[in-house]
Amino acid sequence: MTRIFRDLAGILLIYAVYAAVTVLLYDLDSFFTDSPPIWPIVMLLCSLIGMLIWYALGEWVIRPNAPSTTWYGTWFLLLALILGCACYVTFEEFKLPDSYPWLHFLGGVGAYYLSSVLFSPLFAKYRLWPSRLIRKW
Repeated sequence: MTRIFRDLAGILLIYAVYAAVTVLLYDLDSFFTDSPPIWPIVMLLCSLIGMLIWYALGEWVIRPNAPSTTWYGTWFLLLALILGCACYVTFEEFKLPDSYPWLHFLGGVGAYYLSSVLFSPLFAKYRLWPSRLIRKW
């Protein structure tokens, strides 16, 4: 049980860093106005929900002895959904002044990938590259 809490804390830490960078780029005061920048928040939540779904499926739904195609297929399907969300959010961001469209790909997709490599569920722990080289816990 402590492994699950450690993994979830690590995932939330990566997304907290992503959120902090987002807030610093968009300016903290803009998040407390009547019209905060909604698209960065949408991308952050889309990526975080995708990662939590990956963790929940890997921990409690997908069988440990399931074929690799099941594991990789699930991960890539969630990645495709996050990429689709990033494309849509980027499209919407191009309409606005003072936006950072590259942030959605680097932040949203990057946070999903980094969280997956470092904090995947137990039976998917070493499936993604380069987790076998990085993860020693």
